This record gives sequence, C-alpha cells and structure tokens, in this order.
Amino acid sequence: MQLDTDKITINGEPIKISDKEVKCVAIAGLCHDLGHGPFSHIWEFFLKKRNIEWAHEDESVKIFEEICKKNQLLDLEEQELVCDLIKETRAMLQKIVNNEDTKIDVDKWDYFERDCHFLGKRNSFDHDRLMQFIRVVKGEKNNKLVLAYRDKEAKSIDLMFYMRWIYHHKYYKHLKINIINDMLIDAFIAAGLNETHTRNDDYEILQLLKEPGTTQANILNRILKRDLYEAVVL
Repeated sequence: MQLDTDKITINGEPIKISDKEVKCVAIAGLCHDLGHGPFSHIWEFFLKKRNIEWAHEDESVKIFEEICKKNQLLDLEEQELVCDLIKETRAMLQKIVNNEDTKIDVDKWDYFERDCHFLGKRNSFDHDRLMQFIRVVKGEKNNKLVLAYRDKEAKSIDLMFYMRWIYHHKYYKHLKINIINDMLIDAFIAAGLNETHTRNDDYEILQLLKEPGTTQANILNRILKRDLYEAVVL
C-alpha cells in the first residue's frame, strides 16, 4: 500500500507532504494497535467491567517509545510525529490511519487482509486502488478539511462497508463467539487479572487460567469442550 502524495490536493492545489511524514504515517499504521492487550478487544471489555480506565492507544504509544529507545530507532521528531498520529493529534494525516469521521481507513483494510487470510476467504476489496483516489477537500458546512474519494470509487467503498458488515455478522459477533468472550472475561475475573497483565500474550494468560481446581480452569475447560453458557434471547 503506497500513498501517492503527488495526488493529494486541496481544491486542485497540491499539499506538501514530506517523505518523513509519509514514512511516519506508514509506521503509525503498523504500530497504532501495538497496545492491545491479550485477546485484543476482549481485554478492553474485561478492564471496563472492572471499572479500570485504560486505552490501547496510550499503551501503543508507550510500547512504541520503548521500542525506539531500546533499538535507537527514528529521531525525536519522527517519534513524536508517529505518537501524535497514533493518538489523533495530527488530524489530517491521522485520518489515513484511523478515521472516526468516515470509518474509511487503513485500520480496517489491515484486518480485512489478515482475517480473510486466516478465515480462508478471498478479499475482494482493492484498497490499493482506493488509495490512488484520495483527496483533501473542505467540508461544505464548516470548511473543515476532510479526506474524500472520487465518485467512481463509490462501489468500492460500498463493498468495504458491506464486507465489514458481513464479517461482523458472521464471525466477529456470532452468538457463540459472544458467549465465549463472556466466558473468558469471567475466567479473567476469577483469576484476579488486572491491567498489570496487559503486556502478557494470549499463551501466558491461558497458562494463568489453567491452575487445577480453580474456577477459571473450570471455565476454560468448558470452553475447550464446547460446554458453553446457555444463551437467553430477549
């Protein structure tokens, strides 16, 4: 995926985007989800249930800064730019990474590619083509700068949202998936886990849940045996 900066304009006038900014946008796109805890969004739901304030974007910045310091990567200006992009303080460039206005961003394109691969499905959405038609325009109501796309890409954008709906409906929010998520959260609570376990990976957390004779081990065994909670449809 390559951002063609020569084609990014405001009302036909090119925007000057440096090579350093292009590099930092790419790095932010790769690193903005570094801070997700074990089991990804399930961990966020678990911490929220425990009334623990925590945001994966903040954790992403901490991890990224630690990586740069340990390995002497990037200069200070580049580090700050990447962190700003992760935390949404460089508005226009950040919207390429994670766009809360339109929901069209490389965050989704990234998990489309990954999830299609692991589900054995073909990804029919062409994000590379869409990137060639990105523009910056002023909003009609408030003159706010927004990312926009050529009208001929409307079908491609429709396909992106349709794929997102299908994957959420069939996979991410499937009834049994939701039940397993709830059971995992109950196991986390029974094991007394908290935000200090955020840096553990999935395997390490599973080992903590396997202590024989415990409530959490019983819940985990039920998941493995497909002895799931009964669903009550209201």
